[in-house]
Amino acid sequence: MKNIIVYLVIIVGTIARVHGQGHNYYVANAGSDQNNGFSTNTPFQTINKVNSLVLGPGDKVFFKRGDIFRGQINLTHSGTSSAHIVVDAYGVGKSPIIAGATPISGWVKKGGNVWQASCPQCGTEVTGLYRNSIQLPLGRYPKLNSPNMGYLTVQSHTGYTQLTGQEHISQNWSGGEIVYRPYEWVIDKRTITGQSGNTFNLDATVNAKNNSKYNIQDNWGYFIQNHPSTLTENGEWCYNKTTKTILLYWSNSNPNNEAIDVATFSKALHIEGSSFVDIFNINFSEALNYNIYINNSSNIVLENDTITNAGENGVTITGGQGNVTMEHNHINHINNNGIEIRGVPKLTFLGNTVEDVGTIPGRGKSGDQQYFAFQYFDDDGGTLIANNVFARAGYVGIGFFGSNITVRNNLILDYDLIKSDGGGIYTYKGANPKERSNQKIEGNIILNAKGPKEGSRMKNTTYSNATGIYLDDCTQNIDVTGNTVANCSGPGIYMHGTSNANVSGNTLFNNGAQVTILNSHFCAASGNSVQSNILFSEQPNQVLARYENGENPQSNISAFGTIDNNFYYSLSDGKFAVNINNNKQVLAFKDWANTVGKDGSSVVKNLRIANQQASNVIFQYNFTKANKVITFNGTYTDIKNNTYQGQATILPFSSIILIKKD
Repeated sequence: MKNIIVYLVIIVGTIARVHGQGHNYYVANAGSDQNNGFSTNTPFQTINKVNSLVLGPGDKVFFKRGDIFRGQINLTHSGTSSAHIVVDAYGVGKSPIIAGATPISGWVKKGGNVWQASCPQCGTEVTGLYRNSIQLPLGRYPKLNSPNMGYLTVQSHTGYTQLTGQEHISQNWSGGEIVYRPYEWVIDKRTITGQSGNTFNLDATVNAKNNSKYNIQDNWGYFIQNHPSTLTENGEWCYNKTTKTILLYWSNSNPNNEAIDVATFSKALHIEGSSFVDIFNINFSEALNYNIYINNSSNIVLENDTITNAGENGVTITGGQGNVTMEHNHINHINNNGIEIRGVPKLTFLGNTVEDVGTIPGRGKSGDQQYFAFQYFDDDGGTLIANNVFARAGYVGIGFFGSNITVRNNLILDYDLIKSDGGGIYTYKGANPKERSNQKIEGNIILNAKGPKEGSRMKNTTYSNATGIYLDDCTQNIDVTGNTVANCSGPGIYMHGTSNANVSGNTLFNNGAQVTILNSHFCAASGNSVQSNILFSEQPNQVLARYENGENPQSNISAFGTIDNNFYYSLSDGKFAVNINNNKQVLAFKDWANTVGKDGSSVVKNLRIANQQASNVIFQYNFTKANKVITFNGTYTDIKNNTYQGQATILPFSSIILIKKD
């Protein structure tokens, strides 16, 4: 009889799972892995116990709020469309933390304010050291706040294996890393294998960690990091992979009395070959490589999660059938890419906040496509990126590469902070033979592209290519409508070898050039429509538009497409920069219009003649779903001569430019 009862229990449990009820499992620091985990009174204790569970449809794992769980969650099972596997939080307080870092102690004073600790669990690299969940700085020379943004200067080089510096070097830096800028859009790093005076021999290995073959460039910048001699300020550290020891400069107290963690687990969450999995209300932090890594999976939901302090990428998702949703997550303090998604169709990225990504030179990865706040690669697409905030990125805000992609109503501000030749929104096709279509950039607000020249050959020039919306080599069949771009050191919209683009209804304010169209080496710009845009130059060194066929002189500017019905305003002389077959000219509006037969119905106003100044211009934007009312003193007009007395209304996801009335 006893065996029959057991058998019936098994059958009942199986039926419950089939119908999607599943089990609830609870995990708490105060629990025990000897418990059954079925209630808050009998929770499991560790991630290892969770990883041992064979999860099925309808199963839910709840981590206790306010607790920290160290290790890597591995999910390899699937739910169903009606019964997802769920990871969530329970209790009250802050979200539970899944930390890919291990506490480190046993600090021994080595001399002065430098301490050393053994890290036997560390591998060939350490990407993060944290005190009370705040990242400590990797030691570097010169410091980031030194002149020229902490860059020395390359005098000569041999490929990417040897560098000779201009400045005198008295210290031997062997074993450390050299970080160098070979191009505006790249920051590379290599290990110093030997040194003679100012000449450094560098590791020639190219692998997944050092994935760049860019040669060093003379007169560009470099600095040194991860070496004991760089440790001169509180909190600075370095790692020796041979001895597996960490050195820390600590002058405040004994670091053994501090809560210091070192990144040791490759991921905090790893989902592999799974489907119908939901992750809610969890804080994933301090992993060595990826806080969240998802591969060959589909129907995944990440919602209300925090992804912070990633050694490399915050979230990486590759492969699978797609249908991935990320909503209302907070991604911040990421060393390399905030979000990197490849080969995943039907992505919904909605209402997330992505901040402080790739803002420390040398902490991200080498080569192309690094230091992005967000990047997406998929030719099938079916993807929506909307209503997100991207703030403070070392390079690109949103990068997307593929078809059937909509980028709508995002706020992107303060980017290109340590690299240049990037955009708030950036896309590129290049020599890819597959034609792209149904790409939409709509109603985004893009502000404040810096584009630092320090560490580059441009450091003593006014040149900058920190762009608002960047349609790079051979981009095609794309709509750019209703966006606002302001305060970029480079172009507001840059069309580089772009064809069949619809650029209309955009407001471009106080950018280095409001719009730029150039042929590229790969493609000629052609068949575009640039109409009904507002282009406003506030500073004397800004141009309203720049048009060049220099890289592809066989294509005449007249082939760029229809350019007309635009509104041009300037507080200087309303300049148009034109380069036809390397004949560079700066033209007044009438000369531009007559030369190439463009902008015949456009409006141009030189506000300098009316003695207007920047202080008489109001620029405001509205990144909300409701109308926004602004107030001011006096009477102003907009670019269509509508009059506003004391207040004006800005529509959702748009902007307004007002000029004080005489």
